[in-house]
Amino acid sequence: MPAISFTCERTPMREYTASARFTTSPVWVEYFAEQLAGRDPTEIERNWALCYQGARFPIGSSGLAALSAIDVSLWDITGKALDKPVYELLGGRVRDKIRAPW
Repeated sequence: MPAISFTCERTPMREYTASARFTTSPVWVEYFAEQLAGRDPTEIERNWALCYQGARFPIGSSGLAALSAIDVSLWDITGKALDKPVYELLGGRVRDKIRAPW
């Protein structure tokens, strides 16, 4: 498995709450990228814990938003490496069909 390498885009992610709108700084993504560079992307839980627990200060909602985006990316990378859809990595299909309101 190739090691992790990141490209951080300068497009801010938007996070909305009931009272205010916050901009997630790409600085968080760059900060986490420094910690993950060279690591195995298939060790998703270990990489997540490294970022979350290894932060030098509380990451707050903006840091969690960035970490969430990285987490989704790691699942996608792992799925592509194993040639499997992510839902199979997460335990497989639960239902054959669902009821829709329309």
